[in-house]
Amino acid sequence: MKTTSERMPIDSVQDLIRLGEPLPFAVYDLQQRLLLNERQLISSQRQWELLLERGAWVERTRVEQLRAGRDAAVSNHVERAIRAPTLFDRWERALWDLDALLRSTAKGKASLVEWHDEVDNFIQLVDRDPDVALFIALRQEDRRFALYALAHSLHSAVLCLMCARQAGWTVSRQVDSVGAALSMNVAMLELQAQMAEQSTPPTRQQLQQIRAHPELGVQMLRAAGVADGAWLQAVAEHHERADGSGYPQGALQVCEEARVLRMADVYMAKITPRAN
Repeated sequence: MKTTSERMPIDSVQDLIRLGEPLPFAVYDLQQRLLLNERQLISSQRQWELLLERGAWVERTRVEQLRAGRDAAVSNHVERAIRAPTLFDRWERALWDLDALLRSTAKGKASLVEWHDEVDNFIQLVDRDPDVALFIALRQEDRRFALYALAHSLHSAVLCLMCARQAGWTVSRQVDSVGAALSMNVAMLELQAQMAEQSTPPTRQQLQQIRAHPELGVQMLRAAGVADGAWLQAVAEHHERADGSGYPQGALQVCEEARVLRMADVYMAKITPRAN
């Protein structure tokens, strides 16, 4: 565990960071969970603000090495390398864009326009290269557990979109399915991150939060202006089972969007690595 003296808040090392350029160090949150690997990009001002909100920090020894190396480079007129963003960088940005919107929704500050833009941008990203979208969803090499809820929602949304298209659903139903997948866990973001690192079974309090999250998520989405019935119903029912053994209502009738979402949710959860 790094002590406070071994950490430097990310806002104190702005001289070493440029938006859109590879990071020279890894970035961690207050629980010492990895947020960004070295060479990843901070691609927008909003992502920078989210890092500040999470209390992001970097290792002091690494900063000292970089500043010493920079001073030497300046004296020798060495320029920093710049690379163009790749499609994988765009997927990383999608993760942080979703983080911003989910946090805003949980605080009651999101809007319907923002959610429609999020869904549209996601579908366009998948359509740029569906094989890359599937690769990102299935490779499961990312061990940034602080971001588990975000990655899980993105990966589930990939599967939901492709299943909806394979089934011949209308564009409207595809949009509702993607929206539901991206927003299904808006009411339990931090809990998912905790449980990705937790080696013990869920506590009673955690189980209560888990059982409550579908209905609470619907309330948050309604407050953001989401009124699409299939979208909200899929979020409300994505843990229900047709035999009545699901939750929170033990429903016997479950809409198709929710059934597809549940299958994607469960499958991605089963193949996703956790700390223990």
